[in-house]
Amino acid sequence: MPLTIAKQAVVPVAFSAIPGWVAVGANALVMSDEIDLSALDALSQLLFEISWTPVGTATPTKGCRLAIEQNLNDSGEGDGWTTLVEYVTGLTAASEKALDGNEAAGQTVIEEVTGTAGLVPSGYVGFAHATLANTEVHRIVAVATNVSFTLQEGLDHAHVLGENYYNQAERFSPRVDVSCPARLRCVIENNYQGGTAVAGRARFTYRELRVTS
Repeated sequence: MPLTIAKQAVVPVAFSAIPGWVAVGANALVMSDEIDLSALDALSQLLFEISWTPVGTATPTKGCRLAIEQNLNDSGEGDGWTTLVEYVTGLTAASEKALDGNEAAGQTVIEEVTGTAGLVPSGYVGFAHATLANTEVHRIVAVATNVSFTLQEGLDHAHVLGENYYNQAERFSPRVDVSCPARLRCVIENNYQGGTAVAGRARFTYRELRVTS
């Protein structure tokens, strides 16, 4: 009998019980709440989406470490956490610009710009909304120098005059086998060694691919 795969709902990882976007300082460490895997089928997989945007223009000598860690134990064992997947963001200083007008939710052509330096097709742009939960990272498909840039998909939220946007945003999409770990957690680490890091915002979300028969 062929296996049936059911896609479960998308789940934003929570940090201190708050799901979604989280801010991390230039030399800070932020760890998510633990993800209990006990209810998952042994053949399940989790597909993660990790989004990152800087919110500063310092030239980093170290990238931000974005990691998914695993623990094979059901509880305790603080020394049992090991890295399952990790990415380290780039070392290019971000360009910071501010919107010079309002952009409505759904917009793909962003025209209220004060510059397009550093924005390139196939790159990513981060919108640092005043409300942390409304932060967005989008892929760029076209740039008209200092006139506008076009997103692959429309904005999820309205963005307003004076809001900063940044190049050097990044996205990653790892697939995680959960047949062995008992728990997972997500880590945003800017303090793993000496040097200069840049403050930013990150979000981890995941979707379970569950075997139902």
